[in-house]
Amino acid sequence: MKNFFRKIASNRRLRMGAMSTVIVCLCVAVIVLLNVAVTALEANWNLRYDVTSNKMYSIGDQTKDILKNLSKDVKITTVFQEGAENKLIEEMLGKYKQHSDKLHIENIDPIRNPRAVDRFKTDETTAISAGSVIISNMEETKSRVLDAYSFYETTMDEQTFQTQTTGYKGEQTLTNAIVYIVSENTPVIHFLEGHQESDMFAFSSYRTYFESLNFTVSSLNLILNENTLKKGDILVIAGPKTDMTEAEYEKVKNFMYDGGNIIFMADGGMPSLPNFEALLALLDIKLGHDIVYELSENDRYMEPIYPIPRAQSHDITTVLSYNNLPAVFLNSASFILPQIEKNNVKIEKLFMSSDKAVGKTNFQSTTQEFEEGDLKGPLALGLAVTNHNFNDESKNAKIALFGSVNAFTQAYEIQGNMATLVYTAAWMQNNKDALVIAPKSFSTPILAVQSELQLNLLFLLTVVAIPGIVIAAGIIVFLRRRHL
Repeated sequence: MKNFFRKIASNRRLRMGAMSTVIVCLCVAVIVLLNVAVTALEANWNLRYDVTSNKMYSIGDQTKDILKNLSKDVKITTVFQEGAENKLIEEMLGKYKQHSDKLHIENIDPIRNPRAVDRFKTDETTAISAGSVIISNMEETKSRVLDAYSFYETTMDEQTFQTQTTGYKGEQTLTNAIVYIVSENTPVIHFLEGHQESDMFAFSSYRTYFESLNFTVSSLNLILNENTLKKGDILVIAGPKTDMTEAEYEKVKNFMYDGGNIIFMADGGMPSLPNFEALLALLDIKLGHDIVYELSENDRYMEPIYPIPRAQSHDITTVLSYNNLPAVFLNSASFILPQIEKNNVKIEKLFMSSDKAVGKTNFQSTTQEFEEGDLKGPLALGLAVTNHNFNDESKNAKIALFGSVNAFTQAYEIQGNMATLVYTAAWMQNNKDALVIAPKSFSTPILAVQSELQLNLLFLLTVVAIPGIVIAAGIIVFLRRRHL
C-alpha cells in the first residue's frame, strides 16, 4: 500500500489525476448536501426561490400586507381528491400561510367525504365540485366558494370559438375572497326587475368579477321589497321596456339622494319611459330616443350599428386605454347633455362617437345618413355623473349612463365591455386601488428579432463566437496538459 501511494506521489500524471478525482468527489458531495439542505428548507419552512419569469409561484406586496394585517382568523378548505391535488394552488396557499398565522388550511376529499362540503352550500342548486377552494370565517357563517375555473384566465378564439386557458389569476381570486370574509360591510349590486329589463342572470359572466370586488349580487323588485336599498349599494337598471311606478320612482330618487349609486343602461330605440327619464332629468340629462349609426369606418365593428366609441379620460376607462381594449356598443342610444351643468352635478364623458355618427330618431327611415330631426355626432354614449351633497359628502351619489345594454349582455365576451362594467363598480366604491392583479401568463416568451442586423449578430454570437471560445479554451488546456 505504501508503494502504491509512493508511486502516485512520484508520478506527476497520476498525482494530477488523483487530485482531479478528489475534487470531483468533493463537488458531488457538496451538491448532494446542498440539495438535501434545500429539500429540508422546503419541507419544513416552505422556503423556495421562484425563478419563473412571471413569478408564477410568488405573491405580491399588496397581498403580503393584507395577510400581515388580518384582524380575524380565516379558514381555507380545499376540495381535492387524494392524488389529484392542484399543486399550483397548494404552492400558493403555502406562501399565504408563511405570511399569516391567522390562516387555517384543511382539505376535504370529495370521494371519501362527499357530503362534508354541503354545509357551505347557499342553496340546493349550488354545486361544490372537486378542485374548489372554500374561504370562510372560523364559524363558517360567511363563506365564498371558488371553483377550479375561477383561478384561471381564459380567452375565446374568435375563429374557432374554442376556449383556451392563458393564465393563472389565483392570487387575485384568493386574496379578494379573504378580504371579503374579514370585511365588516359588504355592498350589494341590485339588478332591478319588473320592467322587462335584463335580469341578473343576463349578467352571470360578471358575477365572479363583482365578487372579487367584494360585492354580493342580487335581484330586486321595488314593489315587493321594502327598505332594501342602502347607501353605498349599486342599483343596475338594464334596458327597461316598461316604465316604473311613481312609488318606485320615489324610492330610487331617495336612494340616489341618500348616497346610492345607479348604473342605467339604455337601448337603441327605447320607448318613452317618463319616470325613468325623470331620474335622468334630476341630473339635467335627456335620453336621445335614437339609434346610433357610426358612419366612420375606423370607429365601428363591421356594421354602422356596432359603434366602437372613443374612450375618454376617466378612472373607469383608464384600463381600456392602457391595455388598448376597445368597447363595442351594439344598438346604442345616445344622451343629450345640458348646456350648463347644475352646481351640484358633475358630468364626465366616458364614451363618445365620432363626429360622423348619426343618431337616427326616425326608426322607419331607410337611410343611415343624417335627416332633419336626427342627432349629429359626436354623440355621448357613456357618462359618469356625480351628484354632490354639499351638506353631507358621504351622501354623494355616482351614476353611470350607458347607451347600450346589449354591450354588456350580448357582447360581454369583449374584454373592453366587461372591463368597463367592472371598473364602473370599482369607481362607485372609490376603489381606485382595487386588487386587480394581472393574471400570470402560461405563454412562453418569444425572442423577437427586429432587423436583419440583429439576426446576423445573434447568429455570430451563438453559432460562431461562443462555440469558438469554448473550442479555443479546450485546445489551450489540452496543450498545456501535454507538457505537464
